[in-house]
Formats: sequence, structure tokens, C-alpha cells
Amino acid sequence: MITRFPDKPYRMSQDRLEQLDKEGVWIAQSKKDGWRAHLIHTPNDTHECWSRHDKRLDTERDFDQGIIEVFKAMNTPKDTILDGEWLRRRAGNALGLNIVSIWGILRLNGSWLANEIEEKRWALTQELKVDGKLITLPECVRTGFKQFFVDMQKDPANEGIVLKHKNSRLILDRKESKDNPLWIKIKWRDGADGKSEAAF
Repeated sequence: MITRFPDKPYRMSQDRLEQLDKEGVWIAQSKKDGWRAHLIHTPNDTHECWSRHDKRLDTERDFDQGIIEVFKAMNTPKDTILDGEWLRRRAGNALGLNIVSIWGILRLNGSWLANEIEEKRWALTQELKVDGKLITLPECVRTGFKQFFVDMQKDPANEGIVLKHKNSRLILDRKESKDNPLWIKIKWRDGADGKSEAAF
């Protein structure tokens, strides 16, 4: 099902947050502690969830099928791929959440968004009709990154923040997930996904 692989942010220390804030070109999002996941509205009008390792997730025993029902109700066009993370009941997920948090859109109505800048992709993402419960959008700021980093630690479902340059474009490699040089991940703790994500 995965024909192009999602970009990855590279790791950076929180020491540079103030400098990045001054540059005025970054969009910061909260980062959940979960597994990378794609919600896919296929050309055949089915609604599915797949991992970046090309494994179907909505057939997993502990996947909440309510997520798929909410996805259907969002009325996205056919041949659309939403990029995000699946939080499931596991060690490290103290709240027992079973949700998908959407970061962005990789493909829309049959077209890859590789040539669209992050500013445009995020604007399109914010138009999605998520329910805010089973499918959510990350919290987002464009300034005050240091305080945002501190504030996001109050939610035990978070593990850090991701900053994306507003003019960044997607790589969407055909063989593997590549580090996007204009995406940055800053974490205050290591989630369980680094050890077990390959299972998905």
C-alpha cells in the first residue's frame, strides 16, 4: 500500500529553540508518543490505516475501529493519504489512548503534495473535519517555542515537539523514509516506539 515513504524529522537539542524562534520561519507542533501511521482513503473508496513500514494497522486487535468511522465521516476525497501517529494501549501510553494524531497530508485527491510548501500543507490539514477525540490535530505555534516545549510536557501523551520550516517540501522517497533537513524533532524523553516501531 505504501508507494512513497513519509519524511522523518532529525533530532536536535532544545538548546537551539530560542535561535529557531528568532528566525521566524518555523512552525512547531506537539509530538505524540506513538507509531507513524497513514490514514488512507483509497481510490476504491475504502478507509484504511497503514504504518510507514507498510503494515496494515486497522486490522490489529487493539485498533479502535471508531477511528475508521470518524475517518469516513471526514469526507476526504478518494486517493488521499493523511500522515500522523497512532497511539495505542501499551507501556508508555499511561492514558490508555487509542487515537490517531494527524500531522499533515501527503496525497490529496490523487496528487502527491511533494511540491507544496509546509505553510500550504498545514493550512490544508487544518481544514480537515477531525472529531478532536479519536482523530486529532497537534497543538501548533509559530513563536514562543521554548515555552511551548515546556507546556507540552504537561500532557503525558506527548514526547516532544516537531518544528517544520514553513517553506519545506516533502521528499517522499520511493524506497525508505528520509530525514527532511528542514524538519526538527526535539524530545524530552524517549518513547517506546524507537524500540518496537519496526513491528509495525
